[in-house]
Amino acid sequence: MNWTTFWDILDKIGIFAAVASIFVSLSIRAYLWRKEKRDNALIDIRLHCPNPETLITLQGQIRRKNLTRAEVQGLLGILPMKEKGKRYELQALNQKAFFDALEEAQVNAEIHELVIECSAKELEQFDLGSQADN
Repeated sequence: MNWTTFWDILDKIGIFAAVASIFVSLSIRAYLWRKEKRDNALIDIRLHCPNPETLITLQGQIRRKNLTRAEVQGLLGILPMKEKGKRYELQALNQKAFFDALEEAQVNAEIHELVIECSAKELEQFDLGSQADN
């Protein structure tokens, strides 16, 4: 084997490695772009009362990557209360169904809202005025 053939083989290996590296680099960049786009999607938080049928969309949205129980409770905490200084109580926030819906909204890019089920009595504690979407 002469040196010219040896260097030609090494050149071809180097070119192949460079092309493969570019492909891998672009694939990683595309994946990170899609992940960032998904993680920065804004999620609406809604209170739903089935009887009477009421749907309230909270003011403000939470980015998917920040969607935690604490963030949802913080958003709920800024709602005006009828009794000033009192903290809200929603039983749904302690149920497994809420945690499952929260986890699903964190990982599923098709979900753009988190619906919290509540009773009419639970809705009465808030001073919502005309925020109901009905």
